[in-house]
Amino acid sequence: MIENRSFVGLTKRIRSRSGVLTFSNTTDHSAQSEPPLRLAWARDLAQPIAGRRILDVGCWTGGFFKLLVPLAPSELLGIDLTGPWIRAAAEGVPSARFVEVASLSELPTLLEHHFDVVTLLETLEHLPRGSESSAISDLAAQLAPGGRLILSTPAAGIAATLDPAWFLAGHRHYRRVTLATLFSSAGLDVQQVYYSGNFWSSLNTLMLYVSKHVLRRPYESPNFISTHEPSGVYRRRRLTSTNIWLVARQGERLGDD
Repeated sequence: MIENRSFVGLTKRIRSRSGVLTFSNTTDHSAQSEPPLRLAWARDLAQPIAGRRILDVGCWTGGFFKLLVPLAPSELLGIDLTGPWIRAAAEGVPSARFVEVASLSELPTLLEHHFDVVTLLETLEHLPRGSESSAISDLAAQLAPGGRLILSTPAAGIAATLDPAWFLAGHRHYRRVTLATLFSSAGLDVQQVYYSGNFWSSLNTLMLYVSKHVLRRPYESPNFISTHEPSGVYRRRRLTSTNIWLVARQGERLGDD
């Protein structure tokens, strides 16, 4: 039985929204040997990779770049807040470059050139409330002509009620129309919209929180959950969809695939 003080500790960690408290050497390092499916989906959406400059904002421990290195990109640059996750990323992906920032507002003066692909994966919801518009605009400004911005974030809907960070700390979940407006205001054309997850994905996330923040041990999805989760992203929103994905392009609209 979990002691009440453990639950209180979990609540404080989520409420703090501090990466230092959510980072776990044991759990976050162990996850790198086999990246989550969502990183593989992001890799597929970012294709082609070879010879491209790629910027990952909110890179955490560099798991996404581990998937990209074999595909021969010309440059990999990861951005995140100062913390031990950046050091873990640099150790795990020595061929990439990682930079610590205090906020996304530093990007315009930090970067030397533009990127073919910019990713913002499970990060928008962690930015200060009300800063989403300026953040998307800053990222759009880092795209080369025809470059793509790939975003994934929790989707608004019934699945939000199963997100511990939603009911403990007001973790934000976004609607398609809200994100489309943010992208349009930044001069981006949304070309593809996908969804991912189901009830089993929500249960998996809940169990991860308990394992990581209460039990303090690595977590591996049980077979009875992983076999029931969607194997990829899908186009039509479902009642229990957990995440929404948008692929937008800078410049001329090329149309849907």
